Amino acid sequence: MSGKTKRITTKTIHLSNPYSSFKKVFSDFAYSKIMIFYTIATLAFHMLSLFLQIYYVATNYSVELICRYGPMMCLAIYVVTAKVVGVFYYKTFTMLENQCLFVLWKTCNSSPTTQRLILNKSLKMNQKLHLALMSYFLLAIVMLPTWGDLNELFIFSQVYERYFKFWAPVLYYFYISTFLWCSYYSFHLPGCILYLTLLLDVQIKLINDKITEIDQNFSQNEISETLRLCISHHIALKRWMSTLAKMVNSVMPVFVLLGALSTVAVSFFVLNTLQNTTMILKIRLAILTVCNFVIVSTFAELGQIFSDQNNSLFEHLIDCPWYLWNVKNRKILLMFMANCMKPKTFSWGGITLDYSFAISILKTSFSYALILFKLRGETIRN
Repeated sequence: MSGKTKRITTKTIHLSNPYSSFKKVFSDFAYSKIMIFYTIATLAFHMLSLFLQIYYVATNYSVELICRYGPMMCLAIYVVTAKVVGVFYYKTFTMLENQCLFVLWKTCNSSPTTQRLILNKSLKMNQKLHLALMSYFLLAIVMLPTWGDLNELFIFSQVYERYFKFWAPVLYYFYISTFLWCSYYSFHLPGCILYLTLLLDVQIKLINDKITEIDQNFSQNEISETLRLCISHHIALKRWMSTLAKMVNSVMPVFVLLGALSTVAVSFFVLNTLQNTTMILKIRLAILTVCNFVIVSTFAELGQIFSDQNNSLFEHLIDCPWYLWNVKNRKILLMFMANCMKPKTFSWGGITLDYSFAISILKTSFSYALILFKLRGETIRN
């Protein structure tokens, strides 16, 4: 890394919270009083609108109607569910964040090498965050009716005209005005969990830093005190991890199902409408596919980071100069290693959030979408 890059990194990222960009985007902004009120208001509007759309499709049922508007309704269900979870777990999010920032160890007390390692990783993650937010901002922009008719994607305009007539334009434009917030909130939940997981990653690095400080010049009493300090902090982190894992695992069944359905729906919609369609619809579908991939990959990355924590700590413990320690300290080390043997994961029903999960769900979803597309083609021919 060049000297100029180091200066920029140190200036823009503070050690008190290396992931302050995540805090501003997913905590300070989303959970301000005005935004919480707006989220609840739009949530009520979108839930009622979604129920009305489902009723309209049920009363005017046809395969063509389902194939054309079903995928976007699946995405609407995902956004509504994400809003419900975001509002419901607001206190849990803020409690876990405050514990990591104000109660647990501070980054500024670590060695320069560890600080540099944390800063480098936070710089990379902040860059990924900016790219993800840019893709969702583009999605909200290209969805505006200025660029083309929305009836190719959404059914809400037809529903409003059917049931509200005079008030239809008001509801139509209010729905459009929420596109940016819906686009943001579709990424809010994985962004929040990723932020908390990255704060945990910082704490694990601080424990590793303490373990690395143990060298041959330490007395046996100093070694014992350092190990005990690390064990007590690790126990506190495990309680913190259990709270986070309990929260994620409670919503994981819903989001695994919705994520799979949304991925299948988007893939099927792209295959079904890719030919003989307008350029603006192709652009919309391309950006929508990218955003869908961002959500799946973010869930996979946060799960992988979370499950890798104990492995990282275990490797540092193995590298300790234990052969120079007395029997008492070796027993403490073994106890510490035993606490790291069973890694925490985000898992439910045999499904674990990690990189392999992302690959499998993308492959499986695309396979199902391809099957549906072929069945759709055979139905049309018959």
